[in-house]
Amino acid sequence: MKPVAFYRILYVSLLAIQAFYVDTIVAQNLEEDLIPTLNSHRFIGSSLIKSPFINTSFRIGLGFANTQKVNYPLIYANDSIVFGIESELIFINSDVAYKQKIKDWLSMYIDFGYSARLGTEAGSILFQGINTLSDFKIGWLFRITGNERLLLSGNLEVRNNEAVFLSVRNLVQDLINNKPNPSLSKTVPALNVGVGADLAYGINDMFGIVADVNLGYGETLERGNARLVYQVGWSLDFDLHGRTDVPIGSVLTFMVSSLPEFVLRASRQIKIVAWKIAYTGSEDFNMGLEIFEARLPLEGLPNDVSTRGASLVFRYYFN
Repeated sequence: MKPVAFYRILYVSLLAIQAFYVDTIVAQNLEEDLIPTLNSHRFIGSSLIKSPFINTSFRIGLGFANTQKVNYPLIYANDSIVFGIESELIFINSDVAYKQKIKDWLSMYIDFGYSARLGTEAGSILFQGINTLSDFKIGWLFRITGNERLLLSGNLEVRNNEAVFLSVRNLVQDLINNKPNPSLSKTVPALNVGVGADLAYGINDMFGIVADVNLGYGETLERGNARLVYQVGWSLDFDLHGRTDVPIGSVLTFMVSSLPEFVLRASRQIKIVAWKIAYTGSEDFNMGLEIFEARLPLEGLPNDVSTRGASLVFRYYFN
């Protein structure tokens, strides 16, 4: 073989190896960064707003909250208040969610949450009792349209809630008013179906917006009261890691909801403002602390009650 031909073959071989190596590295880099991205912005996400991204992910959260001091009218007898006392409530909640990508345009998700509400003093224990709520959702998320900046998805889900109400106040009221079969506790299930639309928009490498609108119909946690329920919210993502070496981001969220897992009273709604600070330095997970303030309706009180709390949220993305 002539030296010139050999060098040509060697040169072409080296080019092919180099091309293969570069393509492999690029492909690996694309596969390694699993965080949802639009227009170079890597979305952090809020636990309050449904994500429109079709992917496989796992989320777990644990939170705590308490109300302001509230003056409770403890006992009603013939439409008159017998006595009242000032007290507050605490809330403990946990949430586990898993989303599985089935096709490039379709994911299925399940979400299970459990929360407890109890009084810190005799007044709130007597008036509000000790309540627990389990929430299970199964749904399908499907892509409607999108480009490098925007993604619009729809969702269809079935929700099942079950609340357990343990109330000394209700028992005492039943006894005072001579009602038959007075009870200390009751269990109320609620099943409903819902549809929604979820939007994400990457403004630039630092900022992004997520919006969420959901409508549902079915049972509430008041027996015999079926009605339309809704949830509307948006969040603003900010990620310093998109432009600097600082792996910190934050999310500002606003949400209004009448879904049973948030509101025990069928005719009321909750308003939540939340701020999340998160670690964003990983290619496949983020975690953060979400601090929130809510206006929460409570049974027997005409005005919403101010509630403040925080949740620790961890989210992991799979190939």
